[in-house]
Amino acid sequence: MTYPKNLLILTALILGVSLLYAGCATTEEIVEEEPEPEVVEEVAEPAPAPAPAPAPAPEPVVIPDLDNIYFGFDLSNIDSDAARILDAHIERLQNLPSEHRVSIDAYTDHIGGDQYNLRLSYRRANSVVQYLTENGISIDRIESRGLGKAPIPCYDQYPDDPGCPDNRRAEFSVIEHLQAPRRN
Repeated sequence: MTYPKNLLILTALILGVSLLYAGCATTEEIVEEEPEPEVVEEVAEPAPAPAPAPAPAPEPVVIPDLDNIYFGFDLSNIDSDAARILDAHIERLQNLPSEHRVSIDAYTDHIGGDQYNLRLSYRRANSVVQYLTENGISIDRIESRGLGKAPIPCYDQYPDDPGCPDNRRAEFSVIEHLQAPRRN
């Protein structure tokens, strides 16, 4: 029996597909094994060094023991007692580094109006500044303020002196500043 050539090819093709299908058909599920995870040793990186804290701004250095000078009633001139004290302050300032400045706060007593006393306290502060600069202290090292009536009540009254002599004063402090001086 002879089969046509096309039938043989068709039969071979069907057999090939059947075998191919039969070879792939399985009821088992193919499961690939997962590889075991690699053991990775964690190496702790050293923590970055903390940034250095900014240095705190240095506090002003206040040098105590500078004597006050006192003024007569309604006066702003430097008398001989005040000049002697100021001369000692000048000597001390000349022996300090240039960063040190003198701060002057001038006051009046309670007699008179507020505005008048404020102007008088400015005149007193300016008299001290003038004396210091005329005797070798640079204006850049001086801060001054006229503050008017002294905030401290007067307990020592003198019968022949009106007002309060203890409040008619200029107070001094020497300060090491990091900022520009204040001028009045």
